Amino acid sequence: MDKNGRNLIAAFGLTACLWAGSSLCAGGNVEVQHEAGSARQHDIAELWGDLHLSTDASAYDSMLPFLARTVAPENPTWGPTHPRWASVVALINREFHEDIDVAAARAQQALGEIWKHSLDQVLTAPELSQLLEFYHSGAGRRYMSYQERLRVIETNGAALLLRRFSTSGSADAFSHAAASAEVLARRERIENVSFQMLLASACGQTIAAQTQMKNAILATQGRALDALGREFQGDLGEFEAFNREPVIDKLKSACGIATTAWASDSAKRELDALLAAEPQKRAAEWNAAYVAP
Repeated sequence: MDKNGRNLIAAFGLTACLWAGSSLCAGGNVEVQHEAGSARQHDIAELWGDLHLSTDASAYDSMLPFLARTVAPENPTWGPTHPRWASVVALINREFHEDIDVAAARAQQALGEIWKHSLDQVLTAPELSQLLEFYHSGAGRRYMSYQERLRVIETNGAALLLRRFSTSGSADAFSHAAASAEVLARRERIENVSFQMLLASACGQTIAAQTQMKNAILATQGRALDALGREFQGDLGEFEAFNREPVIDKLKSACGIATTAWASDSAKRELDALLAAEPQKRAAEWNAAYVAP
């Protein structure tokens, strides 16, 4: 795998943690371990649920085309139109999840604990109350709904970026479909409200990776962004104002602390090792499926 491939996989690994929603972290469904008299820990866990930053193993599914490309990297016809592509990807999907799902669940549980500890470190009692009050308000519920919808759009854009790399070996910029400057500016405003994008730099994503991802989203998800913008047209100003609140800087700080701790976590290292070893571990089976009559 070349340097660009490693960089893209690293960027996607972060993106999977930032941009993929999951029932593991749905607001109101967090299982809280109540420590005696610890109302703050209850509130921290509740806030973690409201932030919707957890993922499950399905967040890595967009890596499947990249893994499939490792089967025949020198074959220029090897891609979605190849007659063996679908069957090979189906095999990779099954074996990939057999290999990573348990470790991914452990990693996400560990990440959640790290995040909750980081939030506890940086948030004062008034700041924690402010965030919970917002997320439980009508505006906050609309904000969470907006972010959930936007996360799907962003995940689709990220998947297309990785798919482009898997089929062409390049993550060059997408070209935008014909649209007026006004339309493009409106779509960019809709994307800029993204809570995940807001945290990206603090969570360790490079500017280059953010630019690639954002360009892919704007270029390939225009209609979805337009529909989202129409639905929440009256709310964008309030959402933008919330994203400028000083307490958001505290969430960025928590993200930075969590990212640093996460980098050396044993559950993350276990998952990273499995992801890195997957192509070589399963190469014989994948190649057999590729050459099968």
